[in-house]
Amino acid sequence: MRIIFEIGEGSSKQHQHKASANQLTVNDANSFSIGEWRYAIASLVLVVLMVSPVSTWFDSLVFVQQLQSMVGTLSTTSTSSISPVALRVLNRARAWVGRDFKPGEGERCADFVRNILAEAFVEGVGVTNHPWDAGKQPNNGELMARSFFGSDIGKVMTDQNQFLPGDLIGLTNTYGSFPTGAITHVGIYVGNGEFIDRSTRSEPVRQRNIRRSFPNSRVIAVRPHVY
Repeated sequence: MRIIFEIGEGSSKQHQHKASANQLTVNDANSFSIGEWRYAIASLVLVVLMVSPVSTWFDSLVFVQQLQSMVGTLSTTSTSSISPVALRVLNRARAWVGRDFKPGEGERCADFVRNILAEAFVEGVGVTNHPWDAGKQPNNGELMARSFFGSDIGKVMTDQNQFLPGDLIGLTNTYGSFPTGAITHVGIYVGNGEFIDRSTRSEPVRQRNIRRSFPNSRVIAVRPHVY
């Protein structure tokens, strides 16, 4: 398929020459960068404004704004897209916000996360044999927050700029008398510095800001290999 722009009038040969000089194949279009597409869109809109009657100028302006919004959305999606598996995990976690998960039972953060993974049909996220906080705690198991955070489970990250929605978030020293650096809490990253977690026996699942809620904790993330 070809998109052909022809300007002016003339003989058939002139038309064919101009069409050939100004045609843009779909393959060429696919090689455009986002920046180049913005210039192309802006040029097209300028032509629309020049040939449209004054009465339609406002509609054209609205069209420009809609295109800008669309381009911005595409750009954002291309730089921060998440896998379908991570999206399922995120959606299941969101469905629990405001609801009680095993009320009255303590230390259920890891249990909650594993329940979300099961609801999202995610298999293969076991217990790490190489915990990031090695030597900080004597125990490890499915109900321990630290059990997710090892290179054998997924990609471990400490730079929050790398975190994506659906990643599992670990926090150090949220309770107990463990050595500094022990991972004691886990939740599911939402984006914009927020995560979803089940923290106490008396409160429902919450979505909240990580730094404001745990200002003295170090933040670690893991993106499971199965994502």
